[in-house]
Amino acid sequence: MHYSLVLASDQVATYLLLAKTCSVMKYTKKDREMLETVRSYIVQHYAEKILVEDLCRLVGLNEIKLSKGFKDFYQKTIIQYQIDLRMQLAADLLKTDKIIKEVATQVGYQDWSKFSPHFKKQFGLTPTQYKQRYTE
Repeated sequence: MHYSLVLASDQVATYLLLAKTCSVMKYTKKDREMLETVRSYIVQHYAEKILVEDLCRLVGLNEIKLSKGFKDFYQKTIIQYQIDLRMQLAADLLKTDKIIKEVATQVGYQDWSKFSPHFKKQFGLTPTQYKQRYTE
């Protein structure tokens, strides 16, 4: 005999929220403070190369606990959080009179070949297309 489980979308959302809450609850207040310290560090140093090992030393957590904890709390890996932050800042800067290469450098990309694909993945437009759309 086969049983199928059919959940309404609100039941799925509730389940996912509960699963996330349970996952986050296993961290101590000190752990949460350390994760916030890491997030703040990324925000302050978004344009720099950030190594997970350096963040581990900063807060005294091992790499597994830091990486898993960060993803549990912010729903992104440390690297993805930094990329998303850089891309949002780049999008804001592209709406100004700055040239694209200057924007890429300002948000931490010395290599155009890495900046453009990250930007297109985030916004569905190349930096050139984005700039044209929002500055005309």
